[in-house]
Amino acid sequence: MSDSPKKKKQYCRDAWNEVFDKLGGVEHLMQWALEHPSEYYKIMAKLAPPIKEDKGVNETHDAFIKMIMREQEQQLKELDKPIKLIDVTINDDGDSES
Repeated sequence: MSDSPKKKKQYCRDAWNEVFDKLGGVEHLMQWALEHPSEYYKIMAKLAPPIKEDKGVNETHDAFIKMIMREQEQQLKELDKPIKLIDVTINDDGDSES
């Protein structure tokens, strides 16, 4: 493929999305996340927008994470699955450890 890096990146995104759809899309991801919540949250932490130093943004980010965790907890309750809490510590360079 001799296209520009931008075209290659778009090709990869398109391929990724096609595979995602063929695997079952959001429903399949949801089932996987229910079985692997700590892995799901690790990925989500990396995909979440970067945290800015603005206090209002941090509060919004924290509220977003709490909302996701409440939704996950509710879905686990509905499926009668145990709720597994994970401990994530943020180190000095801003990366999460678990």
